[in-house]
Amino acid sequence: PDEYAVLNACRAWRFVADGAIVSKVSGGEWALSHLDDDEYERTIVTALARQRSIVAPAFDEASVLRFVETVQQRVAAALV
Repeated sequence: PDEYAVLNACRAWRFVADGAIVSKVSGGEWALSHLDDDEYERTIVTALARQRSIVAPAFDEASVLRFVETVQQRVAAALV
């Protein structure tokens, strides 16, 4: 599901940022406090709501893809 893709990307970003291994929810909450992009914020908030079984709007699939790709680039850069 999209929420897993988004929240696992948040977990990976957190791991390369500070070495912490956290839950999907904790990763998403951390990511919210480390970005300043409204589009990505909406994507993460939606993912967190769905992970918590709260009714949430549909994902913007393009936004999910952009967010995951952005995090993949951050992870790759951190591993160099």
